[in-house]
Amino acid sequence: MMNRALLLLAPAVLLSGCDKGVELKNASVEDVAEATKDSHFITPGQWTTTSEILAVELEGLPAEAKQMGQSMAKSMVGRKNSFDSCVTEAESRKPTADLFAGGGKGNCT
Repeated sequence: MMNRALLLLAPAVLLSGCDKGVELKNASVEDVAEATKDSHFITPGQWTTTSEILAVELEGLPAEAKQMGQSMAKSMVGRKNSFDSCVTEAESRKPTADLFAGGGKGNCT
């Protein structure tokens, strides 16, 4: 049981170590939560996200649409999209799923 608890706590301790160097041994969940409450998941500031389409697979197309679908898929491969995001101090502690979705948040101060 103790080994399982240590195994579950290890990632939190390692992540917190990236920010401010927390070192805990045989710590409870509460101890880890307290030690990492001011830690950042990521560094606040300007981030640039770039995505690239590497492959497109279209399954289940009717025979008459297959050629057009393959042509469209081929034209999409290699497309890149970049956008900037400004990650605030608060967002760096508890990032949301849409943190790097863009949306005009590229002007950091």
